[in-house]
Amino acid sequence: MPKPTLHGRFIRVGVVITLVVIIAVILVFKSQEYKILNPLRTNGLFAQQQLGITYDLDDLGVADVDNDQSLDIYTTNHSSRQKLLINNGHGKFNDQLLQFGLSTNSEFPGAEPSDQEPSIDTPGLYIYWYKRELIIRVHDTSNINKIMGEIQIPQEAVINAKNNCKASTKKNKDTLNVYFSCKDNGWLTLQTFRFLFDASFKLNKQMPLDRVYIGSKRLNPGSHEFVLSPGIDRHGMAWADYNGDGRTDVFIIHGGGVGEMASDLLRHNDELLVKEEFAFTDRAATSGIVKDVCPGRRVAWIDFDGDDRLDIYVGCGRRTPPRNLYPNQLHWQKTPGQFVNVAMERKLDIPEEGAFVWLDADNDRDMDLFWTDNKAFWLYVNQSGHFTRQSIGQSGSIVRNLTIADYDSDGDIDVFAVTEKRNILLINVGGTYELADPQSIGLPAQSYAAQWVDYDNDGLTDLYVSPDGIYRQRPDHRFEATQILQRQYARGRLFSTWFDADNDGFRDLLIAIKELPSIWTRVWWKILKIFQTQHLFRFEKWHIVLYHNMGAKDHWVEFQLIGSEGNRPAVGAVVEVTSPDSTQRQQVGQAEGSIRSQGHYRLYFGLGQHQQGLSAKIFWPDGYVQEIKNLSIDQLLVMQREGLKVSRSTGD
Repeated sequence: MPKPTLHGRFIRVGVVITLVVIIAVILVFKSQEYKILNPLRTNGLFAQQQLGITYDLDDLGVADVDNDQSLDIYTTNHSSRQKLLINNGHGKFNDQLLQFGLSTNSEFPGAEPSDQEPSIDTPGLYIYWYKRELIIRVHDTSNINKIMGEIQIPQEAVINAKNNCKASTKKNKDTLNVYFSCKDNGWLTLQTFRFLFDASFKLNKQMPLDRVYIGSKRLNPGSHEFVLSPGIDRHGMAWADYNGDGRTDVFIIHGGGVGEMASDLLRHNDELLVKEEFAFTDRAATSGIVKDVCPGRRVAWIDFDGDDRLDIYVGCGRRTPPRNLYPNQLHWQKTPGQFVNVAMERKLDIPEEGAFVWLDADNDRDMDLFWTDNKAFWLYVNQSGHFTRQSIGQSGSIVRNLTIADYDSDGDIDVFAVTEKRNILLINVGGTYELADPQSIGLPAQSYAAQWVDYDNDGLTDLYVSPDGIYRQRPDHRFEATQILQRQYARGRLFSTWFDADNDGFRDLLIAIKELPSIWTRVWWKILKIFQTQHLFRFEKWHIVLYHNMGAKDHWVEFQLIGSEGNRPAVGAVVEVTSPDSTQRQQVGQAEGSIRSQGHYRLYFGLGQHQQGLSAKIFWPDGYVQEIKNLSIDQLLVMQREGLKVSRSTGD
């Protein structure tokens, strides 16, 4: 046997090294996939609670949906099944989206795409969305003579008939007709190059309707002709009791159908869901609200003109030209329940994509708009309901999120901005903003997300950032890294917000982290992206986790304000809490951590070791100032305009 040549040995060694590197890379990424499920360092101060999995997440937030003074959790998802996790008052949650009637498919609730297939254990025809596929499947149907039908969709499709199914197609002007016939255990899968579409079914009349099962809940259609939709693309939800009946309503914005919503086949309106006794009713069509193909990106309730009626502001811009040239909308509530878009006349019809937050920058008792167009920061100063634009400075890149607080306790609201390239601290100086380097006060230069939060209730506002964790504020208003809640594997997107989940007075961290796909999956997606077909196969998996705060020991007080009939959440109100050594000032809504949505109106004050000598002032939106002397501690105070309504101590 001839000895191997030196060249051959090098080849063999090279092959072995290559295989070792490949195996190592796989193990590293597999390790990260596993560890991403337990990603934050708790230092023994936070207890982890898994809240489930969701897909194609667009936003994550909290709101008191059922008006029981406990904050609930909601998600918005890109044409996938949402979550509505209702709080039992002690930090335990149960998904009740369908019970509240908030499915995007009113005819077949729960039929939105997910990774949950229906139980296939009863003879019949099953039709459901599974991830990116519309599936038609028959099971044990030997006693049913014909399983035939027609599916009409508004675009080209990839059709795969399996086992005992056959399919043919016919193109029309605007639609594709798919004709199918199936026998026992046959399959038919259908995918399109644009996921947002309705599928119109016509089944043969001989098919028993009680043997037709739609969606994961296996609902029977009422007719042989029906439409199955993956659900409207909900991007943001703004929760508020806007009509003063004591129930929380919600305004929901939708995307623009990948920039193609101008097509009659995709045209739809945003939703104004009014909570009535037993269900939500959509009143958008009769309220004067017109979507006008706005690809909704952000939404907020705001009383911009001080008329004691909540209005709606919607950010419409998209990043990719020419789809970004849609002006923002300002739906003014001209009379109770009736809206008109006045963005142009109030000079808020901004066409570029960007991020915004409403705040009272100059403490003149009306709300200004802080806006970034992903190139620069702007302040739209409110002057009796009309706005004047002021330039602040350059952002330099796309802004991921904005968080606001009077972090330095000087009586005005500051802003922390997270961009794709750097973090920026915007310090309020005399009612306008000056850009500062966060590192000058000990904060990180870069991060993926950030929220101001007094996590330990010592009365000093700290900053949570991902991936670094909590930066604790010292009395000199400088910050120090604690590594508490540090994220060990920093790659990938993250949604986060802080709220008091179990009503114990200590804010808890809610996060959603995308599960990392393998390196091979990511390479495959990049190849598909070249052919613009990656969305056919991509179905992002997100883990929702709550970290209960077990380490805070200091005293606290929380406020929930109940305003007038036209502004029940008291948007625009400010609360000041004074202790022997400081005064804290907070604006209703500043605890909001959602990227696209709104609904978190509770205010949180850490009191340190102070138990006496405490007082508070509430500056109501109508100008009335309410004083509270000898402020009680360690409780949630639910305050109405005319006085104290409810006082609930910890543990009640």
